Amino acid sequence: MERTALQLEVKHSLADLKRKANTDHLTGLLNRYRLESTANEWLREAVDGCENIVCIVIDIDHFKCINDQYGHLFGDEVIRQVTEACASVLRKEDLIGRYGGDEFVVLLRGISLDVGVRKAEQMLEAIRNLNVGCDETPIPISASLGVADNGKGTVLEFNDLFQRADVELYQAKQDGRNQVSVGGLLDKQDVQA
Repeated sequence: MERTALQLEVKHSLADLKRKANTDHLTGLLNRYRLESTANEWLREAVDGCENIVCIVIDIDHFKCINDQYGHLFGDEVIRQVTEACASVLRKEDLIGRYGGDEFVVLLRGISLDVGVRKAEQMLEAIRNLNVGCDETPIPISASLGVADNGKGTVLEFNDLFQRADVELYQAKQDGRNQVSVGGLLDKQDVQA
């Protein structure tokens, strides 16, 4: 009986270690390693079926200023609330992970780029609607989002897909932040219509 109890304890400890190794401690989201490895699996599978995968990169606008002005604990709370806001508009099968700092990556499988852009717009709206306050003072939160897709199986590695979305993220920042920028086959004017 002791042996069975010990085996069960070891099994639970291993499961806990695996969970900790794959998740971000602050948000509970997938960590960068797990996100990248899962994305690479999805992209390999997408080649056979010409399946579309959309990548959305999210960066909280002026996050360093938030940390500097209100402190790192408040910054952590902003990260947690942005996480919840983004997750609230995603499907169960979608992936969201913390890429680092105040940057998140969302992967949407089996949807078109235009549907991915609409999801990004919904996440941006959810972030804008956050009610995060410091000492009873509401602090406006916004984000910049870059969106790209794998061209129905033509992008084979996560780093390449991420790079496409990251270029769009920087375009959103350059265009004034608090917006979505999209790269790929979809015309940007189609998104704004």
